[in-house]
Amino acid sequence: MSTRLHRLIAAKANTDPAVLISTRLLTDLLTRRLQAALAKYVGFFQTYPDSAGVVQIGITNCTYAPASAGWNIVLPPAGAEGGQFFFESTNPFSVQFSVTKTGDSSVDLFSITLDISKVSASGVASYRSLSIGDVNIDFSTTRIPAVNRTVNAAILGLSELDIARLEGLVEGSVAPTAVNNIFSGSPSIDLHSLFPAVVFNGQAEVAAIVDGLLIIARDGWHLDEAQRCHCASPLPDAVIAPLSPTFDSDTAGTLPVQAKIPPPRNPPWPVETNVATDVALYLPQSTIREITSGPYPAINDFANDNGFIGWMYDYTIGFFGATPTLSDSRATIVLSIDFYVTGSGSVSIDVPCIGRSTVGMLWATNRVNGASTIEIGITPRLQPDGKIVLTPEILSLQIEPFKVDCIVIALSLLSYFGPWGTFSAFVINEIIRRVIAHNLPPKLNSGLRDAMGKQMWTLLDLAKLDINAVFDQVFRLREAVSRDDDSLLIGLAPDRG
Repeated sequence: MSTRLHRLIAAKANTDPAVLISTRLLTDLLTRRLQAALAKYVGFFQTYPDSAGVVQIGITNCTYAPASAGWNIVLPPAGAEGGQFFFESTNPFSVQFSVTKTGDSSVDLFSITLDISKVSASGVASYRSLSIGDVNIDFSTTRIPAVNRTVNAAILGLSELDIARLEGLVEGSVAPTAVNNIFSGSPSIDLHSLFPAVVFNGQAEVAAIVDGLLIIARDGWHLDEAQRCHCASPLPDAVIAPLSPTFDSDTAGTLPVQAKIPPPRNPPWPVETNVATDVALYLPQSTIREITSGPYPAINDFANDNGFIGWMYDYTIGFFGATPTLSDSRATIVLSIDFYVTGSGSVSIDVPCIGRSTVGMLWATNRVNGASTIEIGITPRLQPDGKIVLTPEILSLQIEPFKVDCIVIALSLLSYFGPWGTFSAFVINEIIRRVIAHNLPPKLNSGLRDAMGKQMWTLLDLAKLDINAVFDQVFRLREAVSRDDDSLLIGLAPDRG
């Protein structure tokens, strides 16, 4: 059952993947440089006009605070350039500049206060990044002469005309330029580092939604194969055992197979939870199919015995038809992969004085009654390193019976198979049963491990975020998922538990 946030995003993005970044997270990412600059420059003075100057100019006070600036995301009118947005403050603040004697701020001349009503920065969501361009500041200024201005000016040897020129310089140029420079130059947000698996192509489309910015891959997308963690998948260790065969004739029979999977290595995982608005990845069905599509290469193997009665069997395990579903209660995504085993071989006898002679041929496959099936549960999990990774678990393994058919080429040699009763009994009990019991398990487990490893995508990388700036420190974070029949929303949720 999808959440309200999920439904809002799905209505905007439809069949294209998208990422959501909240206003407060965007504020943190885009104003980190601003906060660092303010911390650096408040209280710092620069000698004017050069190192030998008698006065210094500096910022003595700033009332800006990120939490109270009231940053909002504003979209341009319809028809504006794609991917463009504006990042605006709504609450006023002030920055005060003071001019004093060089090396002694107690000998002051005047202050200029910039009362800033709004800061507006233009931004663009493009290939892999969010970037901030031009910054415009709406402000007014107030001149505040020092109490001892005339006395201090005389100490510095400055006339009223000199001070008036300084006031004009600071009010009209130094102060606005310095504030503009502090607010400009925000580094781009590398979307690919935050959402590494799904890479947007070209220009993105942006939409304002739930106090945040929704970035939609309208110009296409592709998967970054480097974000698959193949080697992290454990060996499934499925147990496969042949059961009692049935015989249709002297040259045909059926061998059922029992498959057991180990108990889950992980505790039950929540399938659906409430996703916070701060950061989330929207995956439509088309992207989910691509993520789970493999490829799943076939596995070829060969078994033989060179004894008096010798044989060889050349077989293939083929995987096909990967189908993800989003409605199963066992995992966020349940991926069903069909497979089959099919092969052929021959039986020979080392006849005394004649040499090795072929007795017959055999064909064995388990695709006659339909495909065998592996079900893999895939659930996003927050890892200790701050990455949300799709984590697989085998849910079920069902193997169809093997149908065995033989033909006899040398009827005169059938007498050697008396202990087994019929040629097909030898083939099933001595060849196919042995292959299923000894050869097939490691090969199939290897294929299962490969299939599981191909689901392990890194979807979000929280190491690039200052989480404490977004969530209260009393919270611990967990992964969160909302799903419907056609899409997933994967993100974070604070958890006091």
